[in-house]
Amino acid sequence: MTDKRIAQLVAAIPAAWTPPPLKLIESEKLSLLETGLLCTLTKHLSATAGLKSLRGLHALFPDWNELRVSQVQEFESAIKTKNDDLRRLVAGVVKEYLQEIFQNNHGFDLEPYRDDPTEAAKFVAELTHFGTSAQHYLLFVAAGGEAPASNGLVRVLDRLGVVKRTSSMRKAQEALSKKVSPADREAFASRFGAIVEFCESKKPTCWECALVEACPFGKKVFKDWQAQQVRLELHREREEAARLKAEERERKRLEAEAKKRAEKLAKEEAKRQAIAERKARAEEKKAEMKRKKLAAAKAAAAKKVAAKKKAAAAKKKATAKKAAAKKAAAAKQKAAAQKAAAKKKAAAKKKGGTKRSSSPKKKSTAKKAKKKSTKRTTKKKTSKKKPSTKRKPAAKKKPAAKKKSTKKRGATKKPAAKKKTKKGATRRKSKKRR
Repeated sequence: MTDKRIAQLVAAIPAAWTPPPLKLIESEKLSLLETGLLCTLTKHLSATAGLKSLRGLHALFPDWNELRVSQVQEFESAIKTKNDDLRRLVAGVVKEYLQEIFQNNHGFDLEPYRDDPTEAAKFVAELTHFGTSAQHYLLFVAAGGEAPASNGLVRVLDRLGVVKRTSSMRKAQEALSKKVSPADREAFASRFGAIVEFCESKKPTCWECALVEACPFGKKVFKDWQAQQVRLELHREREEAARLKAEERERKRLEAEAKKRAEKLAKEEAKRQAIAERKARAEEKKAEMKRKKLAAAKAAAAKKVAAKKKAAAAKKKATAKKAAAKKAAAAKQKAAAQKAAAKKKAAAKKKGGTKRSSSPKKKSTAKKAKKKSTKRTTKKKTSKKKPSTKRKPAAKKKPAAKKKSTKKRGATKKPAAKKKTKKGATRRKSKKRR
């Protein structure tokens, strides 16, 4: 007697994937290994493309172990798809499936599991890469079209209140075969197999299950989960508020620090500017003083040069004036000498009368007297500068013959003596005038 509730539950579960039909598997006479490989291929390809890919792989590698140890590049051409990325992905999945089968079974012969539902359920549960939906579909094929049974599936049905939990997979399989109609067994295996993934023993994720509304256990777990979510949401809100508050405090602290830092920098900048301004003023003052000093030095130098020029001009003028005075004094002295000579001559002429002074003695006597007077004036002038070392010749009367000879000697020295006398006389006169 079939259970209508199971049929309703099967219809409520969305199909995770479309498995290859059982008729196709039976017509191709596929082994359990090949059936599992076809299920792996049809998760990414259509049933037709998956079957063609399976045939191509078997043609390339009749030994499945040889395919397992081969590189993906060696057999990816057998995957029937135009998408290169999908071909590479499916080839990698095939290699992983064969590797998992070999690690858990130490071979590729899965046919003994057809007659032992308990061992088959244990083995299929270890194929984690395979997926729970494909696991239960493989159990369905291994059971020869009967309803599959596993610990996870029995747990799901027990929580739904459909069957009671049992540890014997054979008894569970017999009980399910009576409750599930042959037409629904294929969909039951693939769809309820997907529910096993959510309905874990310790931590079920009932809120993700499609049958949560129909499951009393799921309703309770879902309600607890919802309450937990509310608590978590409140906790998140509190944490978010605390985080925002902490961020606000941190922001204010950072702003205060930034403000202090800015004020400190502003003060330092103002201080630097004040120092720079003082320094600039000092430099400007120093430069101004230097300019003034330089200008004063230039003015003093110019004044000194002007004074020197003025002194030189005055000196030149004084020299010219002195020279002119000397010249005038010399001219005056010469005129006086000429006048005195003229007076003497006139006096001599007057004294001699009309008589001719033929005697050279009188002339020589006058000349001697003149020479003596000249010598006296010269001695007076030179005695101030340097004492004379020469002795004065005694003024003695000599015979006329001797006087004649001395007259000649004196005549030779007379011009020089006269010159000295004139100079000395002019100097004395200029001194007197000053």
